Amino acid sequence: MPSNREKLVSSFAQLNMKAVLENTETLLSSGVPGEEIIALLQRGMDLVNNSCAVGEYFIADLIMANHIYREALDRITRGHTIDSRGEIGRVLMGTVQGDIHDMGKNLIALLLRNSGFGVIDMGASVSPERFCSAVLTYTPDILVISGTLSGSEIMMARTIEVIENAGIRNTIRVILGGNCVNERQALMIGADAYSRDIPDCVRLCRQYVLGEE
Repeated sequence: MPSNREKLVSSFAQLNMKAVLENTETLLSSGVPGEEIIALLQRGMDLVNNSCAVGEYFIADLIMANHIYREALDRITRGHTIDSRGEIGRVLMGTVQGDIHDMGKNLIALLLRNSGFGVIDMGASVSPERFCSAVLTYTPDILVISGTLSGSEIMMARTIEVIENAGIRNTIRVILGGNCVNERQALMIGADAYSRDIPDCVRLCRQYVLGEE
């Protein structure tokens, strides 16, 4: 008999919102960490994307999948309280210039806020100079730069270069994420780390600020 985790992934792949939300609630009530449930949702989303690639699903199905993802995420984050002592760290984030894909970034921002981080979200298509100015203004602990489109890694490298030229690179940790880059490329262009998915980015931020492994 399939486990609740397997049911969550399969119901997402079938775009069955009712089952996805029910299984999400079941896992939450049994004490499964939100980050683990999000990883299961991402597995389901990957299956939906694969179905689109082979012509089994279409644009309307992708829109539905995004809606299901957001509804499930709302269940996971609902009622979570921020540490009353204030933010545990500050994260500046944005999508590089020329790239408007920001769903993953938006989800990371939400999860970080619910984990007690102060988050400054610059939005999409952020120029290297705007990133640099924001680092000077907000003095974040971590800079998260995302990119999906082919070629966005060039703007990532340019952003790091501008920050280095401003003499403030050693004041922050830089995390790169998105389909435009891999771990080897991220480290080669000067980042501290590469985030492979949403839960991994949250883990890295907690590791850098709190020393968690």
